[in-house]
Amino acid sequence: MPPVQATAPTLAIVSPRNGSDILLSTDRGGNAVTLAGAGGTGEKRWWFANGSLVGETGGGDVVWRPLAGAYQLRVVDEAGHAA
Repeated sequence: MPPVQATAPTLAIVSPRNGSDILLSTDRGGNAVTLAGAGGTGEKRWWFANGSLVGETGGGDVVWRPLAGAYQLRVVDEAGHAA
């Protein structure tokens, strides 16, 4: 019987939560948004907003400074899984 292979937990965006409204400050540097994910394969994550790369991490969170507008966020892990 072949050995059982452990599967990585499904990749998910945990921050910001889906459907979140983020109020931007008019203060300089006050618009930091933490992008955090959980699960997935490997350590590296690539973060995209409306299809444009906004950050990369080898583990941990990404701090993103968006301009006003609506965004669709996506995170991709080393195996190509996306959330």
